[in-house]
Amino acid sequence: MMTNENVCPQLLADAANELEHFRIHHNRPDSAAPIPPACRRFVRSLPGNQRCMDCGRNHPEWASVTFGVLVCLQCSGRHRSYGVGTSVVRSIGMDAWTHAQILNLLEGGNAQLEGFFERHHLGRSSPTASIRYRTKAGKFYATHLQHHVQAVVKAGTYRGREASRNMQQQALSTEASQSSLPKEQPMSAPTIAPIAVK
Repeated sequence: MMTNENVCPQLLADAANELEHFRIHHNRPDSAAPIPPACRRFVRSLPGNQRCMDCGRNHPEWASVTFGVLVCLQCSGRHRSYGVGTSVVRSIGMDAWTHAQILNLLEGGNAQLEGFFERHHLGRSSPTASIRYRTKAGKFYATHLQHHVQAVVKAGTYRGREASRNMQQQALSTEASQSSLPKEQPMSAPTIAPIAVK
């Protein structure tokens, strides 16, 4: 997954502070409010987010929450036609968002998803580009992003994309090392060889 920690450290700090304030004041899962301004600027600063994920138009104002990407108005209509089971669409400036939905945008990004699609031969120039969100690869990405965001939510205060990736890597490393440890065998009674009687 791509990261963008080269973004201005002050912008990251501002976005993290706004998101923490949002989390505290909108702590119910269904509680929603507009995206805080620094979070919006941070999302727009992510690689590829200056252009629509699907058609490349400048300054997209809509998002597929499911995939954590920005799209233009026209492509947002196409995403809506996929149905909410495939892509949930929100306006960056007009709609209310939950904490987890904002994290989807902060942890996603157009360049990240485009790179994923390219690796699976589903890039913009691919003959299957029109259905890429509904493929197994697309569904895998959306599910993986959702699980990742749930882990970030569970971790508490947002510290940026790099910190989220490091947290995920540490969890995977811990899990792998625990599963590679030899299993402790239950103790059994010692074997006693029979004594031969002459």
